[in-house]
Amino acid sequence: MPREEIKTSPCPFCGESSILQEQYMDKPYPSHFGSIIYYAMCASCGASGGKALVRDQAIIKWNSRVKAML
Repeated sequence: MPREEIKTSPCPFCGESSILQEQYMDKPYPSHFGSIIYYAMCASCGASGGKALVRDQAIIKWNSRVKAML
């Protein structure tokens, strides 16, 4: 059975939709050099969440931030 996809919550600052970004780390970043990192970012105000090496973990970090702000 396929697992359920995790969705990003709206931005805790402006309430707009967030989008998931991915970035190839071609500059030294602690333990992530040469990796693709993921993070959620608000499409409206530019607020961003924590970076992660796994897509779902980045979404969980963003969604946790949203809950903490409410």
